[in-house]
Amino acid sequence: MRVPRALAALDVVVLALLLLSPLGAPIAFGATRFHLAAPFILTVCLALVLFGVRVAAFPSVRRLHVPPGTIWGLAFLAYAAVRIPFAASPYEARIEVFTIAAALGAYFALADVAGAGRRWRIALALLLVVLTLIAWYMIVLHARESRSVLHLVRPEGYGMRASGTYGCPNHVAQILAVGMTLGLALLFMADAGWPLRLLGAYALALPVYPLVLTQSRAGMIGAAAGLGTTGFLMAWRRGARWALVAILAIPLLLGAAGWALWSFSPPNRERMARAMRWEDSRIDMWRTAAGVIQERPWLGHGGDSFRYVQGPHQTYRGVARARYAHNEFLHLAADHGLVGFALFALFFGTGAVRVLARLRRMRRDRDAFLAAALLGVLAGSLAHNFFDFTFHLYGNIMVFVLVAGTVMAVLFGSGELTPRYPRLPWRRVAGGAIGLGAVGLGVWVARSFVAVLLLQQGVRAQERSENRRADALFERAGRLDPGHWGPVVRRADLLRRQAFWNPDPAMRAEMIEEAEARYREALELNPWLIDAYDGLHQLYRSAGDDERALAELQAIIERAPVLAQHHVALGLQLRRMGRLEEALAAFNEALRQDPSDPVARANRNSLRRRGVR
Repeated sequence: MRVPRALAALDVVVLALLLLSPLGAPIAFGATRFHLAAPFILTVCLALVLFGVRVAAFPSVRRLHVPPGTIWGLAFLAYAAVRIPFAASPYEARIEVFTIAAALGAYFALADVAGAGRRWRIALALLLVVLTLIAWYMIVLHARESRSVLHLVRPEGYGMRASGTYGCPNHVAQILAVGMTLGLALLFMADAGWPLRLLGAYALALPVYPLVLTQSRAGMIGAAAGLGTTGFLMAWRRGARWALVAILAIPLLLGAAGWALWSFSPPNRERMARAMRWEDSRIDMWRTAAGVIQERPWLGHGGDSFRYVQGPHQTYRGVARARYAHNEFLHLAADHGLVGFALFALFFGTGAVRVLARLRRMRRDRDAFLAAALLGVLAGSLAHNFFDFTFHLYGNIMVFVLVAGTVMAVLFGSGELTPRYPRLPWRRVAGGAIGLGAVGLGVWVARSFVAVLLLQQGVRAQERSENRRADALFERAGRLDPGHWGPVVRRADLLRRQAFWNPDPAMRAEMIEEAEARYREALELNPWLIDAYDGLHQLYRSAGDDERALAELQAIIERAPVLAQHHVALGLQLRRMGRLEEALAAFNEALRQDPSDPVARANRNSLRRRGVR
């Protein structure tokens, strides 16, 4: 059936909008923070609105490509959304739902619009071009001995580990592994055409050196798993003999690569040796996550809660709390419980099992090799995420969504997957639901995005001592996104500082009261917010209310018992109150958590010289 020109043009616009996230987000620091991801999420929302119009308004659209796992994905999205009010921090849980909804919507729409004609070739080719450009960027910066990441500088702790357009080398390593895995499949795919096959070979070979420069153990494990899985499945497609050859050859090739890395790359050898000696903070992070899971095993603590609720279970010391557990599976269970983990696993597992079950029976090598690439990308991502958390990074998950959605579109187009034929009224209902849902999501994302921008402007105004303008910006941000605790805490901090310098006792008391109310409001939005407790402690201390200041410090330590700076603050407060034995105990605890803390050591020695025991 001939496709109307208007429909074909609409499909191209939808596809172009959907491509902006996987092609643009990895260049924009991976869009690892909401203010970077929000513009890309909004383009996905616009694409889904147009996709809803496509489904509802064009009579020629008689089939819907519902990719495998969609039902389970929607169930996970609904579960995460329903749990928002019960999360440790509802604001962060809502932001995470934005990303889940955008990824799931893009996956669904790509499966419908990315398969026709040459679209799938163009989509995959553009992805490989972007990934190889990032690889070249890494090579050039390393040759210049630069730690630059676009206009910023890579954190000093990473040294010369290449990270491309990302702040963290592990995160860029994962998308390089995706490009290599996809490139392997395209290289051996005759139907892809020579230009795309050559690009596949280029994407397979070029990232090897940048991947080594990342020194990412997770990235190399993920690349080995992805390439090994794809290579075996392509050989298995050819028959039992080829599969046997692959079983023998792939471990030898990967072993040879590992030997070469160990022999000729001292930095990578040292990092691998540290892992074999179990000298890695990840292990303690995993123990911490296990403790969080045991506290609420079935329903978890809500989206993006791990960074807050881990404190009482934290086993790693001497460093600030990690935002992620550095194991996607443990982190998922900690945030969403075993129920959420099961739904997420069913989403991925349903699609993987269905594609794998048909792989050998597919009529064309093109479809089978693309299916092998998708399964390899999935295997590599899962292997990588045993040590990392790239499914929580917008740029990385959208790269995966592009590969998955495009492969599903090709399989639907060739008849390997069966589309659904809903009746006209149901198509209009489905299209309307998609469009309205995307509008609602877009409005929420836009409000939260503008609120974050206002908050950032307020912080900059505060740094310039423009306190009135800063307070006005914080107030506007709070009105725009009432669930965000950030503007509330910032306004409270402003009032607290102004109260400290105010010479009028009546005005000072009024400002202290208002600041206290705002800190309490922030704690209603996020009961785990250390900044609010610390603000209350400083507020009460400046007001001379030592008992209440002490109570707030004790509340902090209850939520973050292994962070040395909080024990130091407790010791100073107790010393101020004349409770010297308790102060000494607090300083000793601070030194137990961080033996290098100079303030704790100086105060402990001072108290000991005074005879305190």
